[in-house]
Amino acid sequence: MIPTINMKTFVVAAITLMSLPAAAQTQYYDNIVLRQNGNIVYQNKATNIDSIAMENNKTQIALYDRDGGLLFSTSAADTRMDVEQGAPIADMLDLVFNEDGTATDISALGLPVTNNAGGVSTYYNPTFKRYVARFNNTWAGATSTYFRINYGSNKSFIDLLKDGHTLEAVVMANYTPPIANGEANFFSSHEAGGTGLMVCKTSGSRGNELTFLPNVSTTGKSCWKWATSGIVPQPKQYYHVVGVWDKDEKKAKIYVDGVLKNAVDAEGELVLPKANSQWFGVGCDAGPSAQLGWNGDVVLARVYDAALTEDEVSKLWEDVKRYEDNASTTLVDNVQYCDGLAVKHGCYYQIMGTGFKEGDQLRLQQKYNATNTFTLPCVLTPMGVAVQMPEGIATGSYRLTVVRGTNTQLLGLTSLVVMDKIPAGAQVIAHRGVWNNSDASQNSVASLNAALAMKVYGSETDVWSTTDGHLMINHDATINGINIENSTYDQVKDQKLKNGETISQLQDFLNILKTSTSPTKLVLEQKEHSSDARNEAVAQAIVAAVNAAGVQDKVEYISFSLAACKTFAKYAPGVRVAYLKGGMAPADLHKDGITGLDYHIAEFRAHPEWVKQAHDLGMSTNVWTVDAPKDMAYITNLGIQFVTTNKSAEATIIKAYYDEAAKSSK
Repeated sequence: MIPTINMKTFVVAAITLMSLPAAAQTQYYDNIVLRQNGNIVYQNKATNIDSIAMENNKTQIALYDRDGGLLFSTSAADTRMDVEQGAPIADMLDLVFNEDGTATDISALGLPVTNNAGGVSTYYNPTFKRYVARFNNTWAGATSTYFRINYGSNKSFIDLLKDGHTLEAVVMANYTPPIANGEANFFSSHEAGGTGLMVCKTSGSRGNELTFLPNVSTTGKSCWKWATSGIVPQPKQYYHVVGVWDKDEKKAKIYVDGVLKNAVDAEGELVLPKANSQWFGVGCDAGPSAQLGWNGDVVLARVYDAALTEDEVSKLWEDVKRYEDNASTTLVDNVQYCDGLAVKHGCYYQIMGTGFKEGDQLRLQQKYNATNTFTLPCVLTPMGVAVQMPEGIATGSYRLTVVRGTNTQLLGLTSLVVMDKIPAGAQVIAHRGVWNNSDASQNSVASLNAALAMKVYGSETDVWSTTDGHLMINHDATINGINIENSTYDQVKDQKLKNGETISQLQDFLNILKTSTSPTKLVLEQKEHSSDARNEAVAQAIVAAVNAAGVQDKVEYISFSLAACKTFAKYAPGVRVAYLKGGMAPADLHKDGITGLDYHIAEFRAHPEWVKQAHDLGMSTNVWTVDAPKDMAYITNLGIQFVTTNKSAEATIIKAYYDEAAKSSK
């Protein structure tokens, strides 16, 4: 019998003080285990459990997750609760994917994680109760979305890797059968050496199978150890893949879904990748640049210092299988919704997804307050469903569940912000054009044309001046190693962008703008040059070029250089000019004729009062560069008028939601 607990809930962290001792090198999670009459009725990681409550006059024990959702409830009679050793903790790398397309290493090493410009698509997966990365690369080919974890300068990481290691991933392939014959890497660090998990291509007896491939040699020369599994990954099916290189045992092993599939000889030392390729790729293989791309999902990616035992791998699989076993019925797919949206009684809250049917309902259950639950009829829309917000809806976090007859599917957790008056949506400015969902490069003609075709409010681009006065379009100070500001036009003019285009001049963009019928404006960011005098001269040259093209009504000006902004304000009266650097209140900019604040979101988080102050002075407000939908909602709730983003399509959808919801506020 569980002893009487005087308070309603207690934090599991207090329980974990009773943890069992860990082995010398490997640390373990604590598991909370409930038994009735000696039989296990429930177990889970302590870190997955937020609180435990004695309910119904202390006759029921209930466990809640971090979202306030009920994990398990049972009679307290004849129930025993124990803390037992669980699965190993990933001590070298433990990747967690975030809502905004970034990723974080939560291991003790805390390695920095970067991604390709524009980010990776992530979505909340209700089965695994976490954000999952979705990669849309060409299978085994061109790689445009990936995460990169550098370790080449981290001696500790390298030493641990060379002493034996374990790689773990949960993945789902996305392809139309038959599978293409190519090497598709979902978690690897290969280039004439290294280690990784992948699907290999056919060669001899090898098929297109899940494979662990370390490079281990007794001579120091490259020698691949092919631990193939015999399992060809089927599309839309998740696999738990673990690769173990046991240096002492001289074996490389691969486990799939907790089962040892192969063990091959692997005696010697780990051969590292080439110096320019000492990084782990998620969604790709390493190399001088990302290669051999993955198409599909990656749920988790971890590296362990130890060569895990079969029992330890089994515990890793048990953790994954527990999620799959407890998964709700799949009623709808490709679900997307925005965290932090403003709502009010009577307005429609929208969820995107496929598979919704007439008669579906959406249940909103407030976090930690199951009594505050609303079950609302769904209205089918071209993109999913909408539900009308009821009376009594309050600001807070809610679990979203689709209800279809007796079947339910948990969609996830979202926060709602109740407002008396919902603001109009923030106008969308495409950061360096629209490029991340196409073959266009940043600041290319193609990216400008894509923005014009989308008809967003603006397409932002960056301007540098050469020594002989040519105005060039490029974000960085250099292109292919050539410093633009310190070079002549002849030295720069033939440089290529990633999509094969030649670097453009401002005049090229103005010519396109002049003939375009799109309402999209060109937002010209003058890059900070070497001195105030240089910034002032370049600003004058930009205004002169715009005036000569006759497109004054189709441009706006922004800069991190205060001198440039003042110059724009002086020579382009009536055109919006916004300052980028931050740190200045609206009144300080207004006195210099600058008409807009275009700041990082952190500036407005620290000074939300600046929004009203700016608007009261007739100034505009913009935030850069916001890619997370929840941040787009946050800045819109503040009343900010413009958002500069790499995710123009997503921002346009959120703008449309606010514009429609705002109608109910009038």
